[in-house]
Amino acid sequence: MGIRGKGAAIAWLRAHVAYEGDNCLIWPFSVDRDGYGNFGFEGRSLYAHRWMCAQANGPKPTPTHHAAHECGNGHRGCVNPRHLIWKTPKENARDRLKHGTARCGSGRRPCKLTDKQVAEILALKGKKTHLELAALYNVTDSQIRKIHKGVTRTGGRTYLTDDQVRMIWAMRERQPARVTAEQLGVLPDTVFRVLAGRTYKYVPHEGACGEEAR
Repeated sequence: MGIRGKGAAIAWLRAHVAYEGDNCLIWPFSVDRDGYGNFGFEGRSLYAHRWMCAQANGPKPTPTHHAAHECGNGHRGCVNPRHLIWKTPKENARDRLKHGTARCGSGRRPCKLTDKQVAEILALKGKKTHLELAALYNVTDSQIRKIHKGVTRTGGRTYLTDDQVRMIWAMRERQPARVTAEQLGVLPDTVFRVLAGRTYKYVPHEGACGEEAR
């Protein structure tokens, strides 16, 4: 809901049009569910960062331009006029990937990748930049960095390379799964999931031809 009635929000914006600080200027009033400041003025509901961008840079060059945050903190309510600039939707989307604030569908959570996509991203390490891979797979560049570093996923699952998966299969009858897990630096559940055929089913291994995983 926008703030209406007393004009405190518009008065605050007008008082900060000439703000020259380098740090983010955080909106102290109403915000929407994504964290962007909004307010009511002359019977309309407006976004604070768009209003401030127009004061700092003039009207939108085209109706489709976005008020983009160079700081990447729009979702935290930044309305610093020095951090705002008009950009095309494509330019703004590229910035969101760079800042790690890209949305997946209607939410703000990073998009979920399949095991095969993770393997492709690992295979492309060094061949494409993090931003290029992020744009290609519709995820954030921070996700790409985590995959390349082998950081665990949300929920405790771990990114594995194809060679690690093959090792799990190769060692399944030679040693307990927990030992393999220790050698790979992962949780035993990660090894169990592979051997149960729940993850990384696409990776060829010696137990793939009709042999039941155990």
